[in-house]
This record gives sequence, structure tokens and C-alpha cells, in this order.
Amino acid sequence: MPTSSRPIAAVAATLLTATALATVVSDVPAQAEPRARVVKSCTSSTGGLVVLDRDGVDYYLTGECKTLRITADDVTVDAWFVDTLEVLGDRNTVVGSILYENRVSGVGNTLRAGSMLDVLLDGRGHTVEVDGQLERARVRARSSHVAADRVLQVTVRGNRNRVESRRTTTARVHGNRNRLVHRRLASLRVDGRANVVKVSKGRTNVQVSGRRNEVPRNR
Repeated sequence: MPTSSRPIAAVAATLLTATALATVVSDVPAQAEPRARVVKSCTSSTGGLVVLDRDGVDYYLTGECKTLRITADDVTVDAWFVDTLEVLGDRNTVVGSILYENRVSGVGNTLRAGSMLDVLLDGRGHTVEVDGQLERARVRARSSHVAADRVLQVTVRGNRNRVESRRTTTARVHGNRNRLVHRRLASLRVDGRANVVKVSKGRTNVQVSGRRNEVPRNR
């Protein structure tokens, strides 16, 4: 007696449907887990040291921080005042009204503040933005960007960095292939190679000993 093909066809159709549904489900992207948000008091820390070591966390710091050390990666930090900031991880963002003394290493970190006393950059790919005055910037990193309204002293020893300010007192460039853009710059010394320094207004005292640098003339 011949076997009917209808049950076989029905089973095949069911298998095809299940396979299609599985494919659709597997193609739906997984929902990212929400980031943890942690509120931390700087005034209650032992010895004045606050260490942030959890990756991927949004930190909100209360009070004045004496020493803040970031060893984690991919964190954001909202603080009012930090006396000494040490950023050792990668891809972190710190925002504060006053970030007084700052030491940044690692890769791709960002600092934003109303004012800063000092910033030292090592590593690469950092961004520093200051709305007001930055008294001293030391850029030993590469491929980093520093922008401030006013800078008293900037020293660039790394390569392929960019510095921008409305008014700068003293700039020293020892690295190579850096670009500095100022509205006013009082004093400039360049002994690196292939650097570009732009000044749009005022008089600049210029000393150059490196090769292939593009700098303003003494005027």
C-alpha cells in the first residue's frame, strides 16, 4: 500500500517554520544592560583617597575630593572639586567645576572642567577642555587635544597633538608634527620638527631651532 506524502510534507513544513523563527530570534540584537550609577562621598574616604576600580560605571561624587584615582575603564565621573586626579585606565570621562592637579595616562581619556591648575598627559588620544584658565599644560602624550580659554604655560613634548586657546603666555614645543592655534601668544619656542603654530592677533616673541616648522614671524 503506497505511503501518503501529506504527513511527511506537514512535518517538513513545521521544521522549516521552526528554523525560520529561530533565525529571526537569533538576528534580534541583545539589549544592552543599563549602566550602574554609584553615588560616592569624597569626604568619608579613608585618608582622603578615593579609588574607582569598577569598569563601565557612572559615578557621582559628592563633597571635595582630595585624591581621586581611576584605575577602571569606560567610566564617567561627575565631581565638583578634585584636588589631585590620577587617571590610569582607558576611555574614561571626568567632568568637574575645578580639577586642580591632573595626571592622565592610558588611552582615550577626557577631562572637562571650569578651571585647572595643571595637567600632565601621557599615553595617547586624550581630550582636555577647560572653559576658563589652565595654568600649566604638559603634553607628553601623542594624538591628544587640549583646549582652554587661557593658558599660562604649555609644553608639548609628544607628537601629533593639538593645542587651542584664546590667550597663551608661553608655549614650548619639543615634539614633532604638533599643531598650536592661539588668538594671542606672547612667547614661543620651537625645537621640534614639522610643527605648525598659528597666532591671529598681537605680537609674539619667536625662537625656532627645529626644521620644517611653520611659525609666526616676530612682530
